Amino acid sequence: MLLLFGLFSCQTEGAETEPEANSTEEVIAVTLTEAKSVSRPITIKTTGLLKAGDNTRYAFKIGGIVEAVYVDEDETIRKGQLLAKLRMTEIDAQVAQAELGQQKAQRDLDRVAGLYQDSIATLESYQNVQTQFELTQKALEQVKFNQQYASIYASSSGQVAAKLVNPGEVVGPGSPVLLTNDATPRSGYVLECSVNDRQWAQINKGDACKIELDAYPAQPIEGRVSSKSIQADPVSGAFRIEIALSGVSGPLAAGMYGKVNIATRRSHTAVSIPYQALVQANGNKGYVYTTKEGNKVEKVAVEIDRILANEVLLATGLDAGQKVVLGNSAFLSPASTIKIRD
Repeated sequence: MLLLFGLFSCQTEGAETEPEANSTEEVIAVTLTEAKSVSRPITIKTTGLLKAGDNTRYAFKIGGIVEAVYVDEDETIRKGQLLAKLRMTEIDAQVAQAELGQQKAQRDLDRVAGLYQDSIATLESYQNVQTQFELTQKALEQVKFNQQYASIYASSSGQVAAKLVNPGEVVGPGSPVLLTNDATPRSGYVLECSVNDRQWAQINKGDACKIELDAYPAQPIEGRVSSKSIQADPVSGAFRIEIALSGVSGPLAAGMYGKVNIATRRSHTAVSIPYQALVQANGNKGYVYTTKEGNKVEKVAVEIDRILANEVLLATGLDAGQKVVLGNSAFLSPASTIKIRD
């Protein structure tokens, strides 16, 4: 009987102590913060390539054989400088022919005018030769105008970006001969960037920009949006904007790569939380912990709008005023019990 009583006592003590061991649960101390509604200016980040403010394509008005091209690529040119000209044999012959035609028409007009005064020629004959003289006069003006534009002169100072023909080649009217960049202070350099339709709608002409060229790292350059296209590129679907640079200390060249931050004059309202409250992040997706039933937590998925220096702006997932866990988030799970610190 004593043996049975002892065995029963051991089983009773074991049954009483087992629930006590299972009832111990770790409590994690956390700090809470409140999600806030904030208004922040919209900043757009993009990239682009540098180009001269004005590009000029020079061409001959008439076709012919290229006599000479007086400049080479990368050569600096000045306004009024002779750049290229055609072989003048054909155009000079046309001018001489038009001059001879006008001289004959002048003689015919003088002769018929005298006959008309003597009442020998009719008024109709006099008017016909007078019209013929005017036609030859206009023809002479036309060929002389073409003769003038058989040579190309620089319309502004700049630099030759491309030489498209060489002496001896035959070119047609309007065919490009030279491509130049106008690098005068009037035009300067611009950064040409591409943006999507949403960004295009947020950008206005005159918006301030911060530019960093790969050629001059850690040297921010000031700029402003100078133009924005009103039609998307048919191939890429992107919209083009141009940013005028100012205060550049070093030399620039077309084709340089740059990154730009555009500070638009628009703002938007978002929910802000401290950066430390974000548990995980992948692209624009992330997670935070919120309180549940006083001492429990819930893992909530959020959509990230922007990550700033000390805060994260959320597009969806949280409402302003909700409590989020700020400390010890890495040790939490949905089954954790929390103790809120003061």
